[in-house]
Amino acid sequence: MPSIDVVNPVVVGRATELGRLSALAAAARNGHGAALLIRGDPGIGKTVLMTELARTAPGTRVLRADGFDAESEMPYAVLQRIGRPLTAHLDSLQPTHAMALRIAAGIAEGPPPDRYLVGLGMLSLLAAAGEHEPITCLVDDAHLVDTESLEVLAFVARRLEAERVLLVLVARPDARVDLVAAGVPVLELEGLDTLSSVQLLNRTAPVPLDPLLATRVAEQTGGNPLALVELSREFTAAQLTHSWAAQEPVPVGSRLEAHYVQRIERLPRDSRRWLLLAAAESVGDIGLITSAARRLGLAPGASTAVES
Repeated sequence: MPSIDVVNPVVVGRATELGRLSALAAAARNGHGAALLIRGDPGIGKTVLMTELARTAPGTRVLRADGFDAESEMPYAVLQRIGRPLTAHLDSLQPTHAMALRIAAGIAEGPPPDRYLVGLGMLSLLAAAGEHEPITCLVDDAHLVDTESLEVLAFVARRLEAERVLLVLVARPDARVDLVAAGVPVLELEGLDTLSSVQLLNRTAPVPLDPLLATRVAEQTGGNPLALVELSREFTAAQLTHSWAAQEPVPVGSRLEAHYVQRIERLPRDSRRWLLLAAAESVGDIGLITSAARRLGLAPGASTAVES
């Protein structure tokens, strides 16, 4: 599923994060290669940071590739897209490294290449390109990147030192990414603080919201930028005020709702029924939910997938 992070030309409440990225980019331009994994929930603003980094990288060649569900099982699919603009530098690599990359990209025939050689080849290719101009390599939705490409990119990320290269991986919390990218510095992206959330909410709303209402919406959404933007655009101030006055859950907006509906639909049947029981039980009595699940004949571990 493509990224659903909100894209806004004016970045609110991310000065610290942008400062860190700017420092890494400056270091890479001066021959101190670096890598970073930006990790955060859907809609938290990961893609915004990456887009802003690309926009504010003068004199730098930006290579960008996104992970896609459709290509997640295709070996080296993302690596091929990253390396394609750099093919002019292949001849400068060691022959074994260049051949491994060519086979991985499908432009040469041969047995499956050794992944270590592919990693060394990709590192050398980026380094060779960086000698001509600094390289900023951005990989969004890394949790959807094919395993082979992800392993090679993580291999490269752990070895960037004197290259004029900055490699940024962007992902939702994902056990596979965490395992493969172990050792790569991580930027955990949290929700916006209340003041920034209210600022973003009022900036995108057609009319200013009551300060108390805006503060509650900010708190209820956890400062998620996409939820804030969608709320301001999809719901009237009267609808949000009713939700606040009635102590109803603050809605999250259609794109985030669609995202979570899609995740729920992937759950086993008994897990979906357990989730429906939990939603219908208004007190939060786990004993009552468990008893009802047993009466309905749900599997004992039906809640496990939901909790995960």
